[in-house]
Order: sequence, then C-alpha cells, then structure tokens
Amino acid sequence: MVLLTRDPVAQGPVLAYDGSIFFSHGRNVRVVSPNGRHRLWTVEPAPRGHRILPDNTHLICDAKRGAIVRFDDLARRLQVIASKTRGDQVSAPSELVLDQWNGFYFSDSGQAGEPPGSLHYVTPGRVVRKVASDLASPTGLALSADWSALYVVESGKNRVIRFAVLEQGHLGLMSVFATLPGSETPASADAGGLCFDSFGNLYVAYLKMREVLVLDAEGQPLRRYQFDNPTSGVCFGGPYLDQLFVTVAEPGALMRLNLGVKGLDLRPER
Repeated sequence: MVLLTRDPVAQGPVLAYDGSIFFSHGRNVRVVSPNGRHRLWTVEPAPRGHRILPDNTHLICDAKRGAIVRFDDLARRLQVIASKTRGDQVSAPSELVLDQWNGFYFSDSGQAGEPPGSLHYVTPGRVVRKVASDLASPTGLALSADWSALYVVESGKNRVIRFAVLEQGHLGLMSVFATLPGSETPASADAGGLCFDSFGNLYVAYLKMREVLVLDAEGQPLRRYQFDNPTSGVCFGGPYLDQLFVTVAEPGALMRLNLGVKGLDLRPER
C-alpha cells in the first residue's frame, strides 16, 4: 500500500512528468512524489479523471460541477473548458485521454433522469463536440499505441468497446472488444479505469470484482491481480514505468504493484 485516505473511494490516478502520481479521493486531489511524500493539491466538488499537459497545466473532470476544468501547476483555476452550464451537453464527465494532436476525448457517464452516456472530443482550440452517444455509463478511456483506436469501458454493460479513430476528433463505428467476466450479473460487477502496457495488453480496473483484469490484444483474459478492495483506476509509473498504481475503495487508497512489465507511455512530449 502506498497511501490510505479517510474517504470511501479513491480514483483517477495519473502519472506526472516528474514521476509523481496524482489521484483523487472524495473532494480532494492529492499528489504523491517519487520519494513517497504526499500533499493535498486542491479541493473540488467531485474530481474524477485527470491528465497533465506538456505545459504542466492540468485537466480535471468534475462530475458534480459537470465540467472539465484546467489548472496551472499551483492548482489555480485557469479555464472551464466544457460545462453543462455553458450548453456543452455535458452531464457528469468521468475520464479523459489526450491524443497526438493536443486535443482530448472525455467520457460523460450521465446521471439519472438525463440522456444516456456519451463521448466528447475537445480540439486544441477548446471546441467541444459530441462524438458518440447512447452509451451505458462510459468511464475509463485509453488510446492504442499507434493512436488508431479508442478503448472505452462501458460500465453499465460490463464491457470494453472500441472505436476506430478515423482522423482528429472523428470516430468510426463501435465494436465490442471484450465482454467482461461477471457480465451476466451486472449488479455484482463494474469496471473503471484503463491503461495499456508496452506489449499491447489492456489493464482494466474491475471495481466490484476487486481486481485488475489484463486483456490481451484480442480482448481475452490474460491474467488477474486480486485485491481486498474494489479497484477503480490504474496507471503505470515508477522510475522505469514498470510499477502499476491502482486506486481502490472501501476505504479509498492508492496501491502499488511492482510488475516488472513496462507501461505504454503516450504522454505528449514536452
């Protein structure tokens, strides 16, 4: 275990350029440095997905505010990029992933009484466009090593779906990459964050199954890492990018596995 919090859920781990790991728990966003020291970075209504840009600014999904907010490296709010109050058709943004054009995709898991979940693309000029709709609680996102495919956890159906990336911000038809074990009992299984290793295997934080499920390039289960707690998010980190950081719930914590398998690093070059 790396860090135990007092909140019921931790989520959204992300690797910073200096090797630190950021993650959220409750209303808090916390940073853990490579030497293990940690500090509170900022407090937001409901922080979820988090990514760090080459200029060291941060993008954070705020599910309660219904917005994507940009911060500087001192956690000062710079810009609201997408917001339901601004008419961007955003409800409850969950996760985001950066592409090679300095834009990003984000998932909107939706809320009760509102339209189903969706995917959106934000251009480098900060224009927001919906690119997929009628999804069942989409959460985790990951792009393939060659940027040609976007993988999405469709949590409400316990599966991972895939979209071909045709060009900047344009997706092809959806296909099912993997139907996750336990899908016959949706109430007892749920999935969250995604990340790839350097061999093209996909790591799925499988919440109520209390595991990280590893899928091969064909979407078949390759191995499992079991936990005592529900798992919510995953990212690779460490000096050699061969440590898997996992956020868990009940209680919220950040865990670390020394895998010896190198993660796929698609962070934009600085």
